[in-house]
Amino acid sequence: MFLNKVVFLAASLLTGGIFTLLKIPAGWLLGALWCGILVRMFLKDLPFSSRLIKVSQVLIGIGIGLMIKVEFFSSLLQYFFPFLLSISLMIISGLLLGMIFNKLSGLDTITAFFCCIPGGATEVIAVSNDYGANEKIVAAFHSTRIILIVSIVPFLLSFFVKSNYKTEFTTSTISILSQDLIFILAGISVSVSLAFKFKMPAGALVFSILTGFIISVFTGGDIQSPRIISGIGQAWIGGIIGLRFDKETFMLIARIGWSAVLVLFLYLIIGIGIALLFYVITPLDIGSSILSIIPAGAVEMTSIALFLHLDATLVAFMQVSRLIIMFLTMPKLIHLLIKHNNLKNI
Repeated sequence: MFLNKVVFLAASLLTGGIFTLLKIPAGWLLGALWCGILVRMFLKDLPFSSRLIKVSQVLIGIGIGLMIKVEFFSSLLQYFFPFLLSISLMIISGLLLGMIFNKLSGLDTITAFFCCIPGGATEVIAVSNDYGANEKIVAAFHSTRIILIVSIVPFLLSFFVKSNYKTEFTTSTISILSQDLIFILAGISVSVSLAFKFKMPAGALVFSILTGFIISVFTGGDIQSPRIISGIGQAWIGGIIGLRFDKETFMLIARIGWSAVLVLFLYLIIGIGIALLFYVITPLDIGSSILSIIPAGAVEMTSIALFLHLDATLVAFMQVSRLIIMFLTMPKLIHLLIKHNNLKNI
């Protein structure tokens, strides 16, 4: 089993590297993602500890933190109300999609709602069973949602940000001083330790970004993390996401039928629509707006932003803020939904 895991992680890196060399958008992430899907179709199981996911998030986040300037925080105020509007529209859209999914699929109200919550997939799946939802269907739906969006969005955005497009390896071979490498490795170690000790939505990403920022301030902002480091993190994340899509997931989605496909695409279209509204009312570019708003995983969207040389710092901040808001509001929303469902059944 251990050897299989090592071979798989190496294959994820290799596939991600090949996709990147072929100039496929978000090549590290997408190449490893489809490597994971193919491997999972032939292997019964290849479980990875959540610790590897956290380490991968740290490898991505440390580079983002090193890029943050102090001025970034003063610029956040202009996005406050547009972001609140966007998250409100997202929650309302999730409720409406849950109602549509309930009517079309025949799934119970609670399961349909959990499938459409625009929160972190891990957190949503973890609590779904506690409220009486079908955990397997919820997991299948959210895994498919993330894979669908991660597979489509990079190609969509590549049409808007061609001028920023570069081959990842051209920026990963930057010479780095030994003292800079010591700071980076120390930052990774501290971030991993914090991520293992404290649990919070996208905690590893948050801790590594903050640690990277502190190192940047301390060193005068002269350190850059080689992109190969974030590439490794993206490949491992992509591979692990791909492993979630097994034959059982495919059969569950197929059993629900066309209603699942319809709701998945509506989810994508509505997410892009809200992101375009955010783009119109803020000074942020269209690519960063879409990646900041569309609900498809903080790490995944940040990885795509890094690859396309968009505002990865703001994307990470917006996505993590969404996860935290959904994490805090989800119990209240579920309570109201269950109350409404019980009244309807009287």
